[in-house]
Amino acid sequence: MPRCSMASPFPSPNHTHHPLTVTPWSSGLKLGSSSTHLQSVITALQCDFMLKDLGNLEYFLGIESHATPNGLLLTQSKYIHDLPAKANMQSCNGIATPATPGDKLTACNGCSMANPFLYRTIVGCLQYLTFTRPDITYSVNKVSQFMHSPTEEQWIAIKHILRYLKSSPSHCLLISKSPSQRIRVHMNADGASNLHD
Repeated sequence: MPRCSMASPFPSPNHTHHPLTVTPWSSGLKLGSSSTHLQSVITALQCDFMLKDLGNLEYFLGIESHATPNGLLLTQSKYIHDLPAKANMQSCNGIATPATPGDKLTACNGCSMANPFLYRTIVGCLQYLTFTRPDITYSVNKVSQFMHSPTEEQWIAIKHILRYLKSSPSHCLLISKSPSQRIRVHMNADGASNLHD
């Protein structure tokens, strides 16, 4: 076996390369800001692993990827299309919001759900959707708080999220280049309205 030197996945001292991530699995991803640096890492990895170039990313772990001039569009539209069937809601109508405004879910309202396994399954599916659908994150976080003992009131909130997804299956997440390396954070915290903390 030839002796290889491993290229660093971190920026070079002259800061000409941005951080690079390479996963050496058959279904892995390779990302980088410099094709030369990326190729040197791949070449080094080929000394120890069998690698195969699968081409451009199109579908990975249920997430569809579409390269555009503006960046990378990530969507889970097929996953969203199949999700209502798990809750027996194939023919539900869509709605405009992921939650009812002002709705306060509590642990003690409503009777216990007959099938808590279904509740937990759907919440898990919704949590996976938050990778590409940040618009449902708040609502999914709320219903996730009651997985230990779900009630019919919380199940109605889940059905509301599913109906919202039915009306917006093609919403996607755009990952685009930024001329700046500054991190931007947006936050709208309201801890005072939480009835459980």
